[in-house]
Amino acid sequence: MTTASLVWIIIFAVAVLLFFGTAVAITVVGVRDLKELLRKSETSE
Repeated sequence: MTTASLVWIIIFAVAVLLFFGTAVAITVVGVRDLKELLRKSETSE
């Protein structure tokens, strides 16, 4: 494995971690907001 390919693998791994880390964070925050909104709509009835 050449140095260039190793560098690209590292860059790819960092990009994948950032992408999926952001996706998980957005999902967690979205689910939390959705639960809060659903809880508010149940109490207003």
